[in-house]
Amino acid sequence: MSENVQVVIRLRPVHTKTNFKVQNQTISTVEPPLRSFNFDHIFDTSSSQTDIPGELCSKYVLHALEGYNACIFAYGQTGSGKTYTMRGTNSNPGIIPLLCRDLFDALELDKTTVSSVSITYFEIYNEKLIDLLGDTSPRVRETNDKKTFVQDITTFKVNRVEEVLEYLSIGDSKRSVASTRMNMESSRSHAIFTLSIKQQEPDGSIRESDLKLVDLAGSERANATMGIDNGKRMKEGANINKSLSTLGRCISQLAKNSKHLIPYRDSLLTWVLKENLGGNSKTCMIACISPIDLEESLSTLRYATTAKEIKLRATMNEIVPNINEDMKAAVEAAASSRKELEMLKSEMSSLQSEYNIKSEQWKTHEKLLVRFNHITKLNDYLENQLTNEITKSQSLQNENKLSRLEMSNVQTALLGVVGALFSNNNHDTKIMEATKLVSDFDDFVSRLDDDIASFT
Repeated sequence: MSENVQVVIRLRPVHTKTNFKVQNQTISTVEPPLRSFNFDHIFDTSSSQTDIPGELCSKYVLHALEGYNACIFAYGQTGSGKTYTMRGTNSNPGIIPLLCRDLFDALELDKTTVSSVSITYFEIYNEKLIDLLGDTSPRVRETNDKKTFVQDITTFKVNRVEEVLEYLSIGDSKRSVASTRMNMESSRSHAIFTLSIKQQEPDGSIRESDLKLVDLAGSERANATMGIDNGKRMKEGANINKSLSTLGRCISQLAKNSKHLIPYRDSLLTWVLKENLGGNSKTCMIACISPIDLEESLSTLRYATTAKEIKLRATMNEIVPNINEDMKAAVEAAASSRKELEMLKSEMSSLQSEYNIKSEQWKTHEKLLVRFNHITKLNDYLENQLTNEITKSQSLQNENKLSRLEMSNVQTALLGVVGALFSNNNHDTKIMEATKLVSDFDDFVSRLDDDIASFT
């Protein structure tokens, strides 16, 4: 989800006539050219040093604790109150010390999260990056995912806001400042103070964020840069204006959502702030103006109006598990086990193929065995049937022999009777019936013989 750069305006308190009037969140000129500008918040000349931190600090501390990268930078002409707004004084602290105090108060309230805070502090002077907390030679680098970071910068881990203030004082003492016609202590460099916050939750997850607090050098005209050393001030002013001009071009193209290449690399300042201007960050611009300088103030307001159109795509930084050494060993063991598993799967696939072939052969064998058993059973059944029929046939043959013997005896007896009858010339009806009876009996015996022969 995208959101715009937040832009707030701060008018430096003056004791003379002002060229602007403020009504709600609109600032307008009181004399020609009449212009009006609307912003997220406007702090007029009556606002105190604590009003701005009260509006912004808690909000951006919360963003950082939620895991979002965040940035607050002060822009404006030289002498408009940028350094005072960001750094303040011991008696009237500015955004940086008050925001650090809010951060450590918030971390102290959360008893379940293990948190750590690290700081870096450097300046960009004459297009060179200078470590304000050490003697290193830091350089701006880019990661594979196109995010910039400062390499070899001195980093300190801090546990209390008092430690932060001590390091801030050390860094401020090394910062490049000089006297010009516009400002007795003009910042001649862009100062970038970064809080890197790391939070470990009870479940082992980690949330990280960077909070950049930037005090830009003031835009200025050549005649305003003159001081004790005119040549040196001229060179400083030229480099300041070059970086701010590049910042303006980047802001202009980002506001238009230009498809052209954004010229981040044209200046160290824009290269360092690449993510905060057009990437993964929640960013606030504090435009400081001096109400008595109409021309420079209008230029700053136009600049701020353009910046307000920039769309940001801040995302909560990835929450990753906290992998300790035991877990790393477990992960490596799991990776090794996965390789072994893949080899076993390959072997299993080969064995499965062989099994499939043998399985088909075994299925064929089983089918043949079933058929053989069926034929064997059928053969046994037929043998039993044949045995039974043979037994029946033998029984019938025996019975036939007895019957034939009996019939032969009967026939002999009958023939004797018939012969006796014929011999006595007795042709009456009874003799005829007896003769027919013998004939019928012969037919019966003949048919019985045929039937018995069919069984054998």
